[in-house]
Amino acid sequence: MASNHERSARFYDALTGQLRGVFLAEDEQILAISNDGHFRAPNPDPELVYVVQTGKSQDTYTLSEFSNKFRWKNVPAKVKLAGK
Repeated sequence: MASNHERSARFYDALTGQLRGVFLAEDEQILAISNDGHFRAPNPDPELVYVVQTGKSQDTYTLSEFSNKFRWKNVPAKVKLAGK
């Protein structure tokens, strides 16, 4: 596990060193994010965005914009930061 002053903690697989997920501490809740982008939170902030790295820059999308553009649906049950 690694944490920083930006109110986040990253969890890594001890055997492979691969990122398992991230906890983000928001004002009134903790948001869990898996390494493949699924997230779980009681009441996700409507201002939550996805940042996508492109060949030339980074693009920012709201949850609905990201879902529509990439035909992707968040599945909170896929957020498992420990075990298999």
